[in-house]
Amino acid sequence: MRKNTDIQNELETISPFWQTLDANMPYQVPAQYFEELHGIVRAAIEKEAVYTELESVAPLLNTIPKTNVYQKPAAKQKTPIYHFAKWAVAAVFIGVVSVGAFMFNNKPQNFDYTAYINVDQTKLLQTISDSTLLSYMDVHENLISTPDISVPEYNVASSASLIEQSSDEELLEYIESSN
Repeated sequence: MRKNTDIQNELETISPFWQTLDANMPYQVPAQYFEELHGIVRAAIEKEAVYTELESVAPLLNTIPKTNVYQKPAAKQKTPIYHFAKWAVAAVFIGVVSVGAFMFNNKPQNFDYTAYINVDQTKLLQTISDSTLLSYMDVHENLISTPDISVPEYNVASSASLIEQSSDEELLEYIESSN
């Protein structure tokens, strides 16, 4: 705020009282306060009066060991056999998946296509009944092709020649469709 004069000037116009206040922190934490805090709290809890009162109120709670729970636990050393077993299980899993994929993808073909290569299709169609062909065509209607529609070809050199080559019915149909 001290660096930006616009804010300082605006505060002076709104309320000159705020300019009289000092911008320093009024409170300071003592040195090593947070490092020693858990010891201070623990010492206050461990007073004998607390344990005698706790013993009279709840004797079971007094049997709980009074250790500092806010400590970093001791690291457990991992044995080298554990690392080896982990990598061995991963290798076995990859091997099983690889062998399974190989066996699945390398099956010999059981279908003989050579019997269908030299088939006379006209003889084959003669053996199929008309009702079978009609039912096939009913199911697959998109295979039926429509007859070609003849579209007259116009020699269009200009729009005037196109109008001259068009019939009156075509011109009326164009006017009705464009409106």
